[in-house]
Amino acid sequence: QIHEDLDSGNPSLKLLYVTPELVATSGFKAKLTKLHNRGLLGLVAIDEAHCISTWGHDFRPSYRKISSLRKQFPDIPILALTATAVPKVQKDVISSLSLQNP
Repeated sequence: QIHEDLDSGNPSLKLLYVTPELVATSGFKAKLTKLHNRGLLGLVAIDEAHCISTWGHDFRPSYRKISSLRKQFPDIPILALTATAVPKVQKDVISSLSLQNP
């Protein structure tokens, strides 16, 4: 039902919460591209962003692939949220996501 809504001409969803593993798939990236091309992608928010650094190297490598969203949608803001990142992890997340004005 969610996929049908996203593929419709006028999706009703305003917020979509997905896993890094889904974001890494070509099918989901294609859906995001369609939404972006229609002006319906306004922001990418990443909750628990510290996991990009702490888990992305080996445990859940899909976290590292989130960075591809910056390349795919350079005009879309990325909001990275975390309450537990030490300065080293903050720098890694900022670098991985190519964040501007973090």
